[in-house]
Amino acid sequence: MTAMGRRGRLARQQKLAPVSPEAKVRQLREAARKAVLQGNLVEAEKAYAEAVELGSKDADVYNNLATIYDRWCVKPDEELDLLTQAYELAPDGIEIRQNYLSFLGKRATFLAKEGRYREALPLGLRRIKLEPDSASAHRELGCCYQRTGKPADAMKQFTRAINLDPNNACYYNDLGLVCFEMRLLAEAQGAFQEVLRLNPKSVVAYTHLGLLANLTGLTGLAINFLRRALEVDPDCCEALNNIALFLRDQGEQSACRYHYEHSMRLHPDNASVLSGYLLSLHDDPKAEPAWIASEHLRFQKMIKGPRREVRPCDLDPVRRLRVGYLSPDFRMHSVAFFVAPVLAAHASDAVEVTCYASGYAEDGMTERIKGLVGKYHNVYCMSDEDLATLIQDDGIDVLVDLSGHTSDNRLVMLGNRVAPVQMTYLGYPNTTGLAEMDLRVTDAIADPPGQTEAWHTEKLVRIEGGFLAYQPLPGADGIATVPLPARQAGHLTFGSFNNLAKINDMVLETWAAILEQVPGSTLLLKARGLRNDQVKERILAACAARGIEGENRIQLMGHERSSLDHLRLYNQMDLALDTFPYNGTTTTCEALWMGSAVLTFEGARHAGRVGASLLTHAGLKELVAEDRQSYIARAVALGRDWDALAKVRSGLREKFASSPVMDASRVARGLEKAYRAAWQAFCASVG
Repeated sequence: MTAMGRRGRLARQQKLAPVSPEAKVRQLREAARKAVLQGNLVEAEKAYAEAVELGSKDADVYNNLATIYDRWCVKPDEELDLLTQAYELAPDGIEIRQNYLSFLGKRATFLAKEGRYREALPLGLRRIKLEPDSASAHRELGCCYQRTGKPADAMKQFTRAINLDPNNACYYNDLGLVCFEMRLLAEAQGAFQEVLRLNPKSVVAYTHLGLLANLTGLTGLAINFLRRALEVDPDCCEALNNIALFLRDQGEQSACRYHYEHSMRLHPDNASVLSGYLLSLHDDPKAEPAWIASEHLRFQKMIKGPRREVRPCDLDPVRRLRVGYLSPDFRMHSVAFFVAPVLAAHASDAVEVTCYASGYAEDGMTERIKGLVGKYHNVYCMSDEDLATLIQDDGIDVLVDLSGHTSDNRLVMLGNRVAPVQMTYLGYPNTTGLAEMDLRVTDAIADPPGQTEAWHTEKLVRIEGGFLAYQPLPGADGIATVPLPARQAGHLTFGSFNNLAKINDMVLETWAAILEQVPGSTLLLKARGLRNDQVKERILAACAARGIEGENRIQLMGHERSSLDHLRLYNQMDLALDTFPYNGTTTTCEALWMGSAVLTFEGARHAGRVGASLLTHAGLKELVAEDRQSYIARAVALGRDWDALAKVRSGLREKFASSPVMDASRVARGLEKAYRAAWQAFCASVG
C-alpha cells in the first residue's frame, strides 16, 4: 500500500471516530470566537447555545452567551441563569463577577421601575451576597422589602446602608420614610433631620416632618413645614395635597379648596389629590348636590388600562358567599365603630368574611376585628395589581369598599374591577363616581327614594331601619351619664365635637344666632384642630364678629388623651348641635350614648341627612328640624326650657341602646340580603 493510500485510510478512520463532548465544546467555542471577530453574533449565539446544551464546564461560554443576550436586550431570565452558572464555575473571574453584578443591578432596577418588586427581591439578595459592603446594594434591597410589605426588614437594610455611607442623604431619607410608615415617629424625625443637615433643600424631608408634626397634633407646625417644602418646589404634589388636608382639619375651607384646585391644575392625573378635593366639597353649604355629583364623575378619568375579567368557578346563586371588606380604618376610627359590630353579627352560614386593611396603623380595635373574621390581610404595602391578585385568589364574590374618597383608598384598583360584585358602604357620604362600582348602601332617610339616584353611578341599596349600627367603645358603659348639666353650671351649654372642617361660616352664624337668643348660654367646641392657638384665636374672632365674645361664652378644647376621657366631656354638654351641610355621625352617636340630646335638620344630600337618619331611627324624630330656621327655633326653645330639655335627656342612653341604631344584627341581615341579591343578579347575567 502506498503512503498516499495509508494516509487516506487514516483520515477516513479519524473522520468516522466520535468527537467527545469536551472536544465538541472546544470546537463550538472556537467557532463562536471567530464569529464574534467577524461581527456575526447570530452564528456566535448558535455556537455558544449549543455548547451550553452539551453541558460545557467553561465559564466563558456562559458569560459570553449572556453578553450577547445583554447586547441584544433579549432573554433576561436566560441571561441571569447563564451568569449564575458562569459565576459558580469561576467565582474568581473578574469579568464574570463584574458582568454578574451589573446584570443583577440593572435587572433589579428595571423590575422596580415596573413595580415588580417581588421579582426584584431575590436579585437584590443575590447582589448582597456578592457585595456585602455595598451601601447602594443594601438600599436597593431595602426598597424591595419596603414595597413587598416587609418594612422591618427594609429598615435594617437602610440602616446598614447608612452605616456604610453615613453622608448620603438618600439613605437617611429612605430610613425616614420606612420609619414613618411604621409610625416610629421619633426615629423618622431623626432621619429626616439628618436629611436636612446633608441636603437643606430636601422637599421630601420638609413634607414628612410636616406629616410627623400633624400626627402629634401640631397641625400649625405641620403646615409651616409644608410651606417650606413649597418654597423649594412650588409644584410639589404631596406638599400641596397635605397642606390642603391640614387646612381642612383646621376649618379653613376656602384655603383648603384653593390648594386642592391648584394641585389638580399641576397634577391632573393624581388620583389622591382629586379624592381629597371631592371630599372637601361636602363642607361647602353653597355647593349644589347635582354639581358635587358631576365633579365625582371626573374620577373615572383616573382609571387606566383594561377592565379585569372576573368570573368565579362556582356560580351557585345560593351558596355561602365570600365577602371582602376593604378599608384603611380597621383601627380606632369612626368607620371601625360601625363596621366592627356588623362583622361580629354576620351569619357564618351566609357569608365568609375577609378583611383587607389598606392602612398601616394597628391597635386594640384592629386585634378585635381580626378575631371577628375568617381572614385578615394587611395590604398597605401592596401594589394595586398585587392586591387585585390576592382578592381574586381569595375568590371574593362581593367586595365592599369602606373608604370612598377618604385617605388611602383603592378606588383606582376598583375602577378596573376586581370582584364580581363591588359595593361601597359607610366611610364616604357620596358616590364614588366609578362605572364599575355596582351598589352603594344607604337608607330611605339619608337618600330618599326617587330624590338622589341621579347623583350616583351606583345603584342605591337601602337598609330598612337605617344603614348604620353603632357600638360604643369597650368601657363606655362604665361612664355614667348625668342629669341636665345646666342645673349645676347655672347656664345652658351647647356643644359640638365635630371636625372643624364641618364648622363653616354658616354654621358659626347659626350657632351665634342661637346663643344670642339664649342668655348666658355657652358653646363648647372640641376638635383636633383646636390644639393650635392660632386656630383658637381665629374661631374666637369669628364668633366675636358675630356678636358672641369672650371665653366665658366660647370654650375651645383639643383632643383628650383617651377615648374614654373624650366621652366624659359630653357630661358638660346640655344639647349637641349638629353641623351642616356635613353632619356628624360618630359624634352624634357618642352624644346620645352619653345622654346628651342632639339637634339636626334635614339637608339636601346624604352628608346632610345622616343626622336625621340616626335620630329618627333612634326614636328622636322631634330633634330633627325641617330647615335651618326651625333648627334655630328648636334650639332656642330647648335652651330656654330646661325642664323640657331634661325630659328629652331622661333615659336617653337606654332608649338609644334599645333602638335600631344599636342593633347590629339588623344591619348584618340587611347587608347579607343585599349581597345575596347582587350575587344572584351577577350569576343570572353571566349564566
